[in-house]
Amino acid sequence: MIYGYVRKEYPKETTQQIQQLMQYKCEKLFIEENDLYKVEELQKLLKVMQKDDQIVVVDLLVFGQKLKTLKWIMRELLIKEIRFISLENNLDTKKDRTFYEMVFLMAQMDQSQTIYQAKKRTAHAKKIGRSGGRPSIGEDQIEVIEDLYTNKKLSMRKIADHCDLSIGTVRKYIKQIT
Repeated sequence: MIYGYVRKEYPKETTQQIQQLMQYKCEKLFIEENDLYKVEELQKLLKVMQKDDQIVVVDLLVFGQKLKTLKWIMRELLIKEIRFISLENNLDTKKDRTFYEMVFLMAQMDQSQTIYQAKKRTAHAKKIGRSGGRPSIGEDQIEVIEDLYTNKKLSMRKIADHCDLSIGTVRKYIKQIT
């Protein structure tokens, strides 16, 4: 079966996308109406697709996601042995199976670059005297948290309100106690 996948008004008007997909003789269309980060219709499509089915899109941009998400989508198609066609990008995985490997490689490169940049920023921040994470609290406040939790049996929410701390900070120190 030949399925078409459309993202409403992106990267082209919806009617233009539908016209192009109908020229390709798509038998059923899935139209994503939500924002770029939701893929509800795509998930439905992936559930119904079977080996040797085809998914046709006007442009790779219909996925509107980061490389990490594109990698996930392409992995699903590869595992199910689905033929993927992107009309504007002249892609057809039946003719060029290396497309999947290229997406995986690019996603891995993107992830490595992101990790490298994060480490670089952290090292720079440390170098100039900044530190990330939650600010530490004094021993006296830790003792107050311990007393309120063990002796007064207050909830974490009440302790957080009493000490003017976040629940996450209170939870962190209660974990150390117990």
